Amino acid sequence: MRHLFLLFFSALGLAAQATSTIEGTVKDKQGLAIAGAQVHVSSAVLAVDLSATSGSDGASRITSLAPSVYQIKATKDDKTQDRSTYEHADVPPDGIDYVLVNGELVIDHGKHTGARPGRIIYGPGYQK
Repeated sequence: MRHLFLLFFSALGLAAQATSTIEGTVKDKQGLAIAGAQVHVSSAVLAVDLSATSGSDGASRITSLAPSVYQIKATKDDKTQDRSTYEHADVPPDGIDYVLVNGELVIDHGKHTGARPGRIIYGPGYQK
């Protein structure tokens, strides 16, 4: 199994445009392109949940997205497994070696770096 190492993605959109594009290349630890990886893009805020498969050059592209903040996940061979529960939400998943949040490395070689660049997004039912 090849572990996914690095994703280069960019959200392209101008203020005058109504849609954006997320595109990038899925690579392994050696920097080689990974063909056939599933790239999953989601936004809880917009209730968006889309997928694409990387091509032979590792490239993928998802278009016609509303400008927003998106979570991007790439997997290959379905070797990832979520082990967390509501009671134990801090248990890391299997098969994910690296995680970037807002461009900052949060999980490095399967271990948390201590970085916390994300932010909480409260829904309409949130009460203080």
